[in-house]
Amino acid sequence: MTLNIVIAVLLSFTSIDVRDPVVHGVMKDLLRHGRFGMSNTEEAAFLIRNAAGATFFLHWPGDGELNQATWNGPIPKGTVAIVHTHPNYLPLPSNRDNRVARAVEVPVYVITRTRITRTDGDKPMVVVDGDWSGL
Repeated sequence: MTLNIVIAVLLSFTSIDVRDPVVHGVMKDLLRHGRFGMSNTEEAAFLIRNAAGATFFLHWPGDGELNQATWNGPIPKGTVAIVHTHPNYLPLPSNRDNRVARAVEVPVYVITRTRITRTDGDKPMVVVDGDWSGL
């Protein structure tokens, strides 16, 4: 019984519910700043959860680099995921996204106008297929 509770708590801290108003709102905001997938720049943020389970996001400063977002410094304590935009024609995580997910041991989510995908460093998973903004 105790093991099941621990597993349930761990799973709740390592997955993102895109229907959660906070998560959904930040993803929409990132997409808006990325010109709804029509830009070749990326917008990114860390999803952070504190010990009480509250969700926070730390937006990465924009650097205007093409086809990548870069964070300099340590990964914030409590980070459970990285979320970032891609241009609409690149809806899947890149090889770099896979490497980052493996290196920092948190999932990387890719947001486009019509798809949200996730990688844990291996095969990408489609989280939402279709227009997710109205969820």
